[in-house]
Amino acid sequence: MSLETVSTPLQRDQENRNIYTRMGFDIHNSVRAALMFGDHIQEATTWLLRQSSLGEFPQRFKNNHS
Repeated sequence: MSLETVSTPLQRDQENRNIYTRMGFDIHNSVRAALMFGDHIQEATTWLLRQSSLGEFPQRFKNNHS
């Protein structure tokens, strides 16, 4: 018989935060994403990507000289 470990919500948030920081996101936004989205990694990653480019001028407008 094997013992299965049961993770608490706090442990899952920490695991998710670690996933996001390993992806290269800053710790502050990683913590926020883990708290807001929990186990919904796809939604959290989408949010993190939007946060990382917030306030930047889109590249397509920078290169368009029309």
